[in-house]
Amino acid sequence: RWWPLGHPCTVASSRDIRGTQPEQSMGHASLIRLDADLVTGAGARCLDGSGGGFYWRAASSAQNGTKLVVFLQGGGECRSATECAVWDGGAGRGSAGWPKTKRLGEDELSDDSSVNPHFHDWNKLFVPYCSADMHSGTRLTPSHALGGGYFAGHNLINATLAQLRRSLPALAPSLVLLSGSSAGGIGVLLHADYFAAAWPAATVKAAPAAGFFYPAVSSERDFINGDATPARRLGLAAEWAPYVSPRCAALYPGEASKCTDAAFAWRALATPLFVRENQYDTAKLANCGCDASAALTANDTSYLRQWGRWVRGTLRDLGSEATPHGYFAPSCLSHAANLGWSAAPLIRGVSMLDSLAAWFFE
Repeated sequence: RWWPLGHPCTVASSRDIRGTQPEQSMGHASLIRLDADLVTGAGARCLDGSGGGFYWRAASSAQNGTKLVVFLQGGGECRSATECAVWDGGAGRGSAGWPKTKRLGEDELSDDSSVNPHFHDWNKLFVPYCSADMHSGTRLTPSHALGGGYFAGHNLINATLAQLRRSLPALAPSLVLLSGSSAGGIGVLLHADYFAAAWPAATVKAAPAAGFFYPAVSSERDFINGDATPARRLGLAAEWAPYVSPRCAALYPGEASKCTDAAFAWRALATPLFVRENQYDTAKLANCGCDASAALTANDTSYLRQWGRWVRGTLRDLGSEATPHGYFAPSCLSHAANLGWSAAPLIRGVSMLDSLAAWFFE
C-alpha cells in the first residue's frame, strides 16, 4: 500500500504555476460555460465575479466511454486583500479570457498511450482554478475583508456537476479517477466523497498530488518553542467559508477547522485515497516558516528531521492495512514538479505510475 524511499533525493524546487510543465501528446478539450442560473443562483463565480466553466474531452474509445478522469487545476491561494489583488498576476481571477478549446496537460490528462497507458482514452474533465481558495469556498457574496473577491471554489464544483448533467445527460460514469495538483490536490481531498456521492453507481478513487496540506506537523516557530500548532492555523481561511463534508463535521463536532487540515480530513473519507506527496514539500515547509532553499541553521536542521518523522508517521497511518488508502512519498525536497508520471523517481525500483495503477485497479 505504501512505498517508502530508502534514500533522499533532491530536485529543483517548483511552485505549482500554470503552463510551466512540458507538453507531450495532448488532445484538445472544449470549454463548456456554466448556465447563467448556476452562476447567479448557485454562486458559481470566479474571484472577479465572472461565471465559471470547465473543459471536456470525450473518450476516444467506445470501451472506455463510461470511464472518467477529473482534474482540478492548482495555482496557489490568497488570504489578504493585498495578496488577492495580485493573485496569479491577475490572469486567474476570472473566466473572460478562457479559450474555447484547451490543450490538456500530460500525465493523467495525456492522450498518448505511451505516456498515459491506463487513462489515455478516457473521458477528461478539467476544472480551471479561478477562485484562489483551494477550490473550497462557499461564499455567495464578495468578501470585503479580502478585497471584494468571491471565494466560491466549492460552488464552482457543485455547478460543474449540475452543468454536466445538463450538457451531457447520457453521461453515467462507471470508473472515475479524481486528481489535481497542489491547490487542486487540496480540492480533491475536500471533495472526494462529494464527487462519489454525485455518481453513486461509479467506483470513484482520488489521487491528489502535492495537496496534502498538512500532515500532522507544527510550524518551525512552535516546534522551537515546544508548542503544537493548532489545526485552525493549518486549515483553510475562515473568510473563504470553506466547504466541510457532513461526514467530517460529524467526526469533529464543533471543530470544523480540522476538516480543512489534511491530517484530520483524510480520516473522514470513505473514498479511497492515494496520496502523491514529497516528504519534504518546499511549499508546505515555507508556509510553516522554513525556507529550505536558504542556508540552514541548527534549528532548521532539527526541524527538517522532525518534519520527516511527522510526515512519515501520518502517511503510515493513512496507508495502513485498515484503510483503502495508499501513498507514494519520495524523500525529496520539492513541491509538485517531480510527482508526474515520468518525472517521479523510482522507489525500490517501482515507478509512481505503476504503484498508483496497482492501487487504482486492485
